[in-house]
Amino acid sequence: MATIRDIAERAGVSASTVSRVLNMDATLNVADETRVNIFFIADELDYIPRKNRKQKGETASAQAKEIAIVYWYNYEQEMEDPYYLSIRLAIEQKAEEYGYQVRLVNPSNLEELMPDEVGVLVLGRLDDITLETLNEQYGNVIIIDNSFRLKGFDYVGADFEKATRDVMQYLYDLGHRKIAHLGGRTEERERELGFVDKRAYIYRVFMREKGLYDESLIYDCGDYSIKNAYRKLKEVLSEESHPTALVVSSDSMAIGAYRAISELGLRIPEDISVISFNDQTNARYMIPPLTTVRIQTKYIGFAAVDLLVERERFPRDYSKIVLLPTEIKIRRSCAEII
Repeated sequence: MATIRDIAERAGVSASTVSRVLNMDATLNVADETRVNIFFIADELDYIPRKNRKQKGETASAQAKEIAIVYWYNYEQEMEDPYYLSIRLAIEQKAEEYGYQVRLVNPSNLEELMPDEVGVLVLGRLDDITLETLNEQYGNVIIIDNSFRLKGFDYVGADFEKATRDVMQYLYDLGHRKIAHLGGRTEERERELGFVDKRAYIYRVFMREKGLYDESLIYDCGDYSIKNAYRKLKEVLSEESHPTALVVSSDSMAIGAYRAISELGLRIPEDISVISFNDQTNARYMIPPLTTVRIQTKYIGFAAVDLLVERERFPRDYSKIVLLPTEIKIRRSCAEII
């Protein structure tokens, strides 16, 4: 049976680091790539935490119940933006505590879902037709961090509407009026797909309320990635004409934004204040440290499994929506307009 020392030796880190990573210690300063590698090795070695070994031994002879995660991210995307990775790992941790196994299913291969699974967790975006089909087949479908228009589903996510309004008000109170938004898909493309990015939506609402709306300050870069964020800002920014503040959809995209701003000879926050979402581990170590909204990804994953298990054990005729609170972590990437 694999031990923490076995994992540490394979990963090239200390046993203490492995232990803290596997126990989801948010205070540990370790690269996201190292975290992913440790979990990958632990899974490969079939590592079982000591506290769970007895429970697993007792249930090994019985057929284990399975939870399916319909998951649209691949390994490379997880490495670049660990937001969904954090939620997925929390789901797997909580499911194991309940004694359930977890299977990942790609949205393009939904035929791999098994009829005897406890339920389905949808992590990411699925269209309404697919969601309805899943609900008809399983009944116990929990949606995580996905904008949708259907009723009757349990939903878990962060309160992005309030978070974005807090971000906009924070910048406004600092004196910023020329505030830009760096996001993914255009508003037209969101309507076409049926997905709404609450961050972009509330940004537009706030700027219109204040009489500051300017379409040219909305920078849509396609996929939410470091590379796309960097390319888009290099395309639209110049030293002569630039916003005084930039709201970025994720910390990973903010990394690309930092580089583009620096290469254009501009300074953060003296020339452009930058604020984003997620509060990834590396946000506090960027130069300058990034002001960002902390999203409780661990507890989003925990709450999703709790809802699924509750619905399996105590069926109900109504749905629940769980919105976890957020918090702006103020660091040094935003400055007051003087």
